[in-house]
Amino acid sequence: MSTISMKQGLPLAVRGLQGVGAWICAILLMVAIAVGPVMMSGEHSVLVLAPLFAAGGYWLAARNDDGFLADLGVPLCMAGLGLLPLVLEQLGVRQHDWWDSLDYVYAGPSLLVWWFARNRQLQFVAALVLAMIGWYWLGGREPWYGYDSAGLVYAGVLRDTLVVVLLAWWWLLPPSWGERLAALRWALGLVALGMTLGGIDSFLRPEGSGAGAVGGTLLQVLQFGMPPALALLGVMAYGIRREQLPLRWLAPWLAVLPLVLMSPLFLYPLLFLWLAMLVPGRHRLLNGLGGAGAVYAFSRFYYLLDWPLLLKGVVLLGAGSVLLLLAWVLRRGSQA
Repeated sequence: MSTISMKQGLPLAVRGLQGVGAWICAILLMVAIAVGPVMMSGEHSVLVLAPLFAAGGYWLAARNDDGFLADLGVPLCMAGLGLLPLVLEQLGVRQHDWWDSLDYVYAGPSLLVWWFARNRQLQFVAALVLAMIGWYWLGGREPWYGYDSAGLVYAGVLRDTLVVVLLAWWWLLPPSWGERLAALRWALGLVALGMTLGGIDSFLRPEGSGAGAVGGTLLQVLQFGMPPALALLGVMAYGIRREQLPLRWLAPWLAVLPLVLMSPLFLYPLLFLWLAMLVPGRHRLLNGLGGAGAVYAFSRFYYLLDWPLLLKGVVLLGAGSVLLLLAWVLRRGSQA
């Protein structure tokens, strides 16, 4: 089983403490070296500090010996990349306000670090930056700059559909990208789960869209909720076929599918729970993330004002009753 945070040699708790200590030490080191010259009218110092941090951190991380220095190199390398907007300003590249275009500044360097780095932590951090940029781009950029962009709700819907397909592909039919793939699929999954449960881009859904708006028509619900739900249903159908499971095992998932149509909160928790059943070893971390996300989604969905409380209560009671009935039927079928 391949994970991002677990390395061989040291217990997981010790590795975690070592990593936290390395990040704290890196922050103190960067404060001591960089903040003073930059704040005291020494802006040109970033021309030296950025490549020093980036190259030095990459070299330390490339040691890949699970030691403190390798862990120290990860934040140092990313800090060097973080100084790129200041470097562009000092080089006189002023065609754009680079602080308002950080996605363009960081996309290329993060892609190179993710592809060429041999340190799994550095790969994951770079993949996390790429996943956030990709999520941002696929959802449409205009809302972040205050433009009228009600039509970009379709970008968010198509993005969720694409992410469901990508995560299913990378987990169930993984390409031969080695450790790069593990870093990218975890990064994209965490970004999708966190952004959706946190409602970070909920403003992309205009009032009256039906993807959670009071009084939304059935047509609008299907329009905005159906594409990701169909992608999730396709992933489930593929899993049933690949594992040669009886079709009745798909029934519990169909019982909660109306919740996916009503709110995107349930999309990625259900996807994680389904993938946890299909990947080798019944992946515990996927199962834990999906279960925790589902609990949070249920609790948050009930108190959202997007749908009438009576309607939400009826849907939740109906789904729960169907699940209890299916559990009894499936248990009898397995004992027969």
